[in-house]
Amino acid sequence: MAELTAPLTPAGLACELKKLDPLNPQSCLYRMKIQYREEIQREIDRMGNSRIQILQDGQVIRI
Repeated sequence: MAELTAPLTPAGLACELKKLDPLNPQSCLYRMKIQYREEIQREIDRMGNSRIQILQDGQVIRI
């Protein structure tokens, strides 16, 4: 199933964001497995990109 849905790893996210580098967009992450949330947060923090945000349950974003 993982191969079909292609979950994005932090390394994969960094690669995808590099493609958008000149734009430097705000990125919001959601729908991650709760048991991996803290580990994912640590990996995102290590990336050093303050434009990446992990959304909280019920959080509303306005575009």
